[in-house]
Amino acid sequence: MASCTCSYCRSASGSAVGDVYRATEAHHAVMAEMDSGLFRLNGGAIDSFDHVSRLSIRWVLGGTQYYRLGGSHHHRIDPTSYLLIAHGQSYATALPDPKSVMVGVAFRPSLVKNVLQVAVRKDEDLIDTEHDGTGELPLVDRRFDCATEMAELRSRVVTTIDEGRAGMEEREALVIRLLELIVRDHGHYMHRADRLVARRASTRVELLRRLSMGRDYMDAFFHRPLSLREIAREACMSEYHFLRAFRDAFGESPFAYLGRRRMQEAERLLAQTNRSVSDIALMVGFDNVSAFSRRFRNIMGQTPTQSRVLHR
Repeated sequence: MASCTCSYCRSASGSAVGDVYRATEAHHAVMAEMDSGLFRLNGGAIDSFDHVSRLSIRWVLGGTQYYRLGGSHHHRIDPTSYLLIAHGQSYATALPDPKSVMVGVAFRPSLVKNVLQVAVRKDEDLIDTEHDGTGELPLVDRRFDCATEMAELRSRVVTTIDEGRAGMEEREALVIRLLELIVRDHGHYMHRADRLVARRASTRVELLRRLSMGRDYMDAFFHRPLSLREIAREACMSEYHFLRAFRDAFGESPFAYLGRRRMQEAERLLAQTNRSVSDIALMVGFDNVSAFSRRFRNIMGQTPTQSRVLHR
């Protein structure tokens, strides 16, 4: 498939984190292989012809943005709202104000399916389900109010794009939380989004076994980048089912566990070796020392240098 090279697509790709689908037709096999992507475009020159989107959320910072979906359905959003565009939908958009900024997140189809499955199905069913990332994604085009938490996540998306601060785990956590809020806003799934389903004893045992496999995998390979997909696959579970069940069983998300495990090892290395902070960052899975130092301080309550002095 040849990517679209119009000015709109070039602009989106130039300010993106992750994968951006750039095409005027739906190529579902290509869409399925692409990871979630965060993107932004400055306004003024945006007046696109029809393109095709994966499931995506669109915001505008300042001013007003106009969308035409499916050739005939028109939407208008401003900073108090957001637009959800369904998977495979065609759209055109215009953002005339040069001071405005378009921000969006496009979601990997298999991850969307995982989130929806866990929102509406029981653990007993999910344990025996093949998670091939196929199937319909029953979320429809809608405009929603941008409530407080969604606005906060929007700010995190902007920061991630502008400063490139988020690592893989932080970015995945952000994308999944966005999907959780979308499910809640989408009334058909709202009544099941946060419900904990009663589990049979045999299901609890099997779930704990699989979750422990995932945790053991994180313990073994925390020194390199780990995606939620990889960890969940080791546990023979879908990504979102693993995340939700892990939180239930261990009281924290896999992202939090992995971050804490890495920082514990970093603290040990700071105290027991003369390795530089940058070397230790690489040893615990970070290729950016600034991101490592920030995460260390957030989790351990002090900088790596302060920790080294304190424990020597």
